[in-house]
Amino acid sequence: MTLIISIIAPTGESVIMHQQGGGATFLGIPVDNDLTPNQQGTCFTYCWDPGATNGTWVDNAGGTLPSGTYESLNPLSGLVGAQLNGTWTIQVCDMWASDNGFICNWGIDFDPSLYDDLITFTPIYGAGCDSTYWSGPNITSTNANCEQICVTPPAAGNSNYVYHVTDNFGCTYDTTLTVNIIPGPQVTAGPDASTCNTPVQLGASITSGGYPTNCNYVLSLYDDFGDGWTGLFGIGSNGSSVTVTVNGVPQSWTLPNGSQGNVNIPVTSGSTITVSYTTGNLYNDEQSFTLFNSTGGVVYASPLDPNGGLAWSGVANCPGGNFVYSWAPAAGLNNPNIPNPIATVAGTTQYCVTVYQQGHPACTTTDCVTITIDQSVSAGTNGAIALCSNAAAVDLFAQLGGSPTAGGSWTAPGGGAHSNTFIPGTDPTGIYTYTVGGAGACGNPVSSTVNVTVYPCRTQASVRAWRCAAQMQRRHFYHCLVRQPWPEVHGPLRVVALSEERSTQQ
Repeated sequence: MTLIISIIAPTGESVIMHQQGGGATFLGIPVDNDLTPNQQGTCFTYCWDPGATNGTWVDNAGGTLPSGTYESLNPLSGLVGAQLNGTWTIQVCDMWASDNGFICNWGIDFDPSLYDDLITFTPIYGAGCDSTYWSGPNITSTNANCEQICVTPPAAGNSNYVYHVTDNFGCTYDTTLTVNIIPGPQVTAGPDASTCNTPVQLGASITSGGYPTNCNYVLSLYDDFGDGWTGLFGIGSNGSSVTVTVNGVPQSWTLPNGSQGNVNIPVTSGSTITVSYTTGNLYNDEQSFTLFNSTGGVVYASPLDPNGGLAWSGVANCPGGNFVYSWAPAAGLNNPNIPNPIATVAGTTQYCVTVYQQGHPACTTTDCVTITIDQSVSAGTNGAIALCSNAAAVDLFAQLGGSPTAGGSWTAPGGGAHSNTFIPGTDPTGIYTYTVGGAGACGNPVSSTVNVTVYPCRTQASVRAWRCAAQMQRRHFYHCLVRQPWPEVHGPLRVVALSEERSTQQ
């Protein structure tokens, strides 16, 4: 033990109770791991007493020094004549840089004969506000004896409230209570949505606030060769290290030996974290490191032989919180008590979600989302029409079958825009296309067609020729045709049956 331990009186007298010696001896049960220098082990109680007879620490060195009372290296009589009142100091000097330790607590007992008997009395406190009362900001009400108050802090943060007491001797006492106001959880129900008669999945999420949760991230250091992040032939430090900074507080680690070392890093949800790597003098190509979150997921994994400098930065996320969700109205939802229910609605509906953190039902937050039902459209069914070239204009929309939705657009056979009116003899024949599109989720356009055919109309002469053919016998048919020349006929003709009888007229 390379320690020098002294006791120092308020007036400067001092006694060395232990001065080095007794190597390879543990005090208490330490955490003997250089990766966690600030982790405190299990403390033992050690005393020095002028009446002890079992020797000094050095006399009992080896292994773990048992808890107990020991002789001081130098006689405690060196404190005779020191003033009792004042600040007594125990001083521990560690002469070996690679070790560390902690003083869990300490005290000093004096011989009762050194001071007079203590005078005791029991104070009495009155029941009125002149004996006990509170003071602090934003106190909105007080009970009759001023021992209870209600406060309404206007914003998140810390507020100090002081409880004052005056006893029947006129002595005053106080204690301060710090109230930490946590920002309430903030929820978003997600963006408004539209649907074309299909179910919609809602999605609520907490954006901020609520009681923070704590957890441990884990930093693992690796050495591919298995001799730690050491210098040449494993002697001394190579100088390489990983620094993890949490909310601006940095801490660095290295791997003194072996192929892997792990260290816990306490974090709170929302903490900012940065991870940096400092290259060493040699063997950086054997080194790598990984930061894991509290559930074992990889936050960042460096390559072998990482570059020096900033490797990763981000925000800690600890599981927990246990938020309670409630959607209203519940109608149409498959489960109104989860963040992301599926909504099936028949008309435009607004859903509101209310959230609180389990155990704190008074701290609620609400947000709403609106689901709009978009109406689907129909282009009807395909149609066809045959017209004479001198026929009147027709409405193409009226030629569609079914129940088409009005308000669409027409295109001509060549693809150009066209009105819904077709003019025979002017507009080209062929397929005219009607296209109509819906809105929102039903916005995909649909189409149908009208096939237009135009025939030339028959002349007066052609009508006369057909009438002649119907009325005359076959043998006079030629005479009729010769005397009344048969004109050219276009378009569909009506077939007329001719009689086989012969006329007696010449």
